Amino acid sequence: MTMGTFRPDKATTVTAVNKRPDANQLSVINSRRVQLHLFAAANAERMRQLTDDSTRLLQIATELNSELTEVDKADLPAQAATKADMIEQLAHAVKEKMKLTVAVQ
Repeated sequence: MTMGTFRPDKATTVTAVNKRPDANQLSVINSRRVQLHLFAAANAERMRQLTDDSTRLLQIATELNSELTEVDKADLPAQAATKADMIEQLAHAVKEKMKLTVAVQ
């Protein structure tokens, strides 16, 4: 047996490995590709929202902390309670968004 010789009978044989997909299989492959692209876009948007919410959370917490260090603890301004509620709501929203991930089943 010589190495590197061309065998036309072997070159045109269709097997399960080199079989081209039919129209139905191509449709399934393309729809899967589109679905994966949409999932990736949804996850990217969720991550962007998480980043924005986390930044806002840090900003509000820093503002509240600076207000509380300047004011006597006995007479807290009403605005401090409002900011504390905003922090709680944002923290809960960030926690819930962190649980969500769009994935392929």
